[in-house]
Order: sequence, then C-alpha cells, then structure tokens
Amino acid sequence: MSVITTIRQNVARWIAPEARALPQQVADALTVRSSSGVAVTEATALTASAVFAAIRVIAETVAQVDWEIYQKSGEAEIEIDDHPLYRLLDEEPNPEMTAFSWRIAMLTSYYLHGNMLAEIERSGAGLPVNLWWIHPSRVHVMRDPGPMGRLFYRVTDADGLNPVRVESANMYHVPLLASDGVTGRGLIQRARNSIGLSLGMEEYSGSSFANGARPAGLLKHPGKLTADARSNIRSEWEALHRGADKAGRTAVLQEGMEFQPMQMSAVDAQLLEQRQFQISEIARWFNIPPHLLRDLSRATFGNIEHQGIEYQTYTIRPLCRAMEQEAQRKLVSRAERSTIHTELDLDDLQLIDRKSRFDAYAVARQNGWMSANEIRDEEGMNPIEGEEGDAYLINGNMIPLGLAMAGGVASLNATPAPVVGEPSVATPEEGRAVAVGETEMAGALAAILEGELSRLLTKERNAATRAAGKPSEFLRWLDDFYGDHAGTLEGAIGPTVRAIALHTGRAIDPGEVVRRHVEQSRQALLTAAEVSVDRFAESVESCVRSWDSSRAAMFAQGVLRG
Repeated sequence: MSVITTIRQNVARWIAPEARALPQQVADALTVRSSSGVAVTEATALTASAVFAAIRVIAETVAQVDWEIYQKSGEAEIEIDDHPLYRLLDEEPNPEMTAFSWRIAMLTSYYLHGNMLAEIERSGAGLPVNLWWIHPSRVHVMRDPGPMGRLFYRVTDADGLNPVRVESANMYHVPLLASDGVTGRGLIQRARNSIGLSLGMEEYSGSSFANGARPAGLLKHPGKLTADARSNIRSEWEALHRGADKAGRTAVLQEGMEFQPMQMSAVDAQLLEQRQFQISEIARWFNIPPHLLRDLSRATFGNIEHQGIEYQTYTIRPLCRAMEQEAQRKLVSRAERSTIHTELDLDDLQLIDRKSRFDAYAVARQNGWMSANEIRDEEGMNPIEGEEGDAYLINGNMIPLGLAMAGGVASLNATPAPVVGEPSVATPEEGRAVAVGETEMAGALAAILEGELSRLLTKERNAATRAAGKPSEFLRWLDDFYGDHAGTLEGAIGPTVRAIALHTGRAIDPGEVVRRHVEQSRQALLTAAEVSVDRFAESVESCVRSWDSSRAAMFAQGVLRG
C-alpha cells in the first residue's frame, strides 16, 4: 500500500462521514502528481496560459449574454423584465456579486472541479431571493440511507469544518460529464497529464533560459586540472558569461584552452513545437477552436468564421442549455413552469460587420418580417414615431402589407402621385378599416408575383438575345445561364410563392415553381435553335419577343390556382 493511500485512509477516519469535504489546502497537499511529475491543482492549472485563456474565453462568453425571462401568452412568448428571477439571473444573484462575476466564478469551478454550485436562499414564501456561489471543495454530494434515499449536499466552511445539510432543491448544481448523473469531475482530474505536461515544459523552458538556455560549449584544457582548478575556472566563466544580460561578452582564454560549441539536441529543438502542440491539446479538452487561444498557426480568413459558429453550436449552446434547465427546475416555481421559462440570449454573440448586418436587415425589411422600429431596436436606436415605424413591407412594390392585402397594388399603380404642395385628401377606402376578402388577397399576391416575373423575363430576353450572336456556344450558354438564374428566380419569387401557399392552404414548393419556369424557357429556346445558322439569331429573338407580360400573368395565375 502506497504512502499516499495510507494518508488518505487516515484522513478519512479523522473526518466524520457527513463532513468528508476537505479544505482546499489539504486537498492540494494530497494531489497526485501528473505523469510529467508536476502537481496539478487549481492554483497551478491557472498558471498554464492555455488553461487560463480557455476558461476565460468560455466564462466571459457566457457571462456577457443576457439571461432573459419569457412568459407564454397564447401562441406568443413575451420577454419580461419585471419577474423576480430577472434580477437574480441577469443583474445581481446576491448582494456581493454581479451577474457577470457570478457566472465567471461558476464556470471557473465548473471546468476546474467539474461542478458549478450555488446555494439558493429562499424567502418565507419559498421564492428564491439570492444565489450564493460555493467553491466545490466545500461541498460533498450525499444520499440519505436506504435504496430510495434523498439526495442532499453537505457544505462545510473554508476549513472543512462545521458541515450543514442543504437539500437538493436548494442547491443550483450543474455537473460536468457526470458519470453517475450527479457529481462531475473537472479537468484538474481528467486532463491532469495534459496540463501537467504543459506546466512541465513551461518550467523546463524557464529554468533552461535562466541557466543560459543550455551549456553553450565546453572549455578544453591541454593539461590535467585539479578539482579546485576546474571549480575556479567554471566559477569565473559563469560569473562572466551566465545569464541573458551577459550574453555576447568577449571571452579571454589562457594556457592553451579552447572553447568547443555544443550543438542543440533534436529534443531541445522540438521544444517549441511541443509547446505549440499542447495548445491544441488543451483546446481539445475544452472543446474550443485553437484560434480562441491565440493559436493562429492553422487559421485562415475562411475557416475562422466557421470555427466560431461551431464554438457557439457545440460548446456554448450545450453549456447554456444545462444552465437554463437547472434554473427552470429549481428557480421557477411549479405553478409557473407552464408559462415561464428562462433563456440565455445567444443572439447577442452574433456581432457581424456593419455591411453584412445591414444587408441582413434589408432582406428582413423587404420580405415583411421585420419593421423599421424592430431594426432600430436591434441597433439601440430610438423608434420612429407613429405607425410608419411599425409597418411591415413586402417585396415587389415596397408598400405596407395591409394595403397590399387590400388590393392596394393595383390602386397604387393606377393612381397618379399627388402634386407636391397640394394637400392630400384621404379617400373613404383609406379612412376606414378594410376587411380583406379572399379574392382581394389573391389578386394582390398574384400581382406581386407577376411583377417579379416580368422583371426577370426581361433579364432572360436580354441575355438570350446577346447569346444568339454566337450559335456555336449557345447550348453551353443555355446550361450556364439557367443554372445560375434558377437561384436568382427562387430568391426573388420564393417569399411571394410561400405567401400564396399560406393563403390558399396548398403545399407549393417554390423550388418546383422555379424549375417549371426554367424548363419552359429552356424548351422554347431549344426549339428556336433548331434552325440554320443564318436564321439562328432571328429565330431566338422572335422566341423571346413573345415573352411579354402575358406570360408572367399566366404563370402567376397558374401558381395561384394550382
């Protein structure tokens, strides 16, 4: 039996079974060394730059997002900020911590020790009023005797003494990969060898550098030296040349002595490469891309964005879900669980460049699922006064959705714009609430689809006319053009086709609609191309000349009627 095992058993006898949580000083003293010979504790692990950076980036990622409270109202979910949980989760979990610092402490203990723990202080009515973070070294998970014994927690003071019982319902607890479903194990235990190796190489590099990186060479003397002579020569040489601040000094050799430089070994030459590999190894343990640890050796402009998305999807999102579910289970009362839920808002992490962000807003605005005020709210701007800021627009004529539903497309096209300076007079139709009928709605959607198709048919006519000038390359152009044009078509008419599907209650696939249109155009052009070369251009031009507004109108009605 090893000495360490004996000490552990003796310590276990000294402490009562209900107070087995050891103080951190004792736990650190009993820490088993890693395979590299370096002891890994909470204090030493955080001196490894990769470990510190990994915990910091994950903890600060989660700490910076809002923890929202949502209330179900019919089919909608409304964000509320007047619920008592909003203060606990998003502002001040307890009088000594902000929400940011509380999450940092929780996630640091989660990764180092495998458990994030906070005691839930409740009011007389049983409602949570404070969340007190507890270091995992002070907590021991236990069960009452019997096969169905209740789970509870023994919490000690900082010295491992004065244990108190905390019921499971009053302990916010998220374990890291708990094999028993209850108690997690942190990376101090699981990644001990990887962290120890990183610390060992750091220590080796530091001590080697302090000693001059390695013996720079040998001093050879033609004669035989006594022990005192060797010691004196070594002392004088080191006093003159040892250390980075004495590098480059001129050496003076006497009595036929020679200096023989020593070559760096392959092991030492690979030390930097090994330390680089340890960054990837630590990143693997924490499930984060290496570029977040500032290792850009394999990063490119193309893959960093995708790695960032994977980081949010496979690292941050599962962690947030675990935290949300524990909050739902122990902080939301049973009476409210069907209507109240909490959520860490990961949309806050989607900070893209200004142009891309505004392009996304333009798509949302033009397709009718974001208003101007919703966009301004996302940008932290004040709303536009009046109804205009809350109006939804649709693609095509960029008019209010309600007006389009009432058949406003045709009326706008037919009514001339008012003369500048003259007061506009509201018509009776504009001054009353419009009850939208099925026919009017269908007509509005068909008019929008017809307008989009007419515009795109003009593009097809122009492109085909130009391509007709090179009969030998016409078939290749046909494949290339319509291969790209199909995507343009679907992007332009897709929202309107989906709106028609919702209105009619029929399953209409925009992709199938586009394929049908493309096939009609291709077949018409292939038929027109079956002529002699001298008549080729005329035949193609005659074909596309027939693609006037009537074709777009017939196609739109076909989609509407199925």
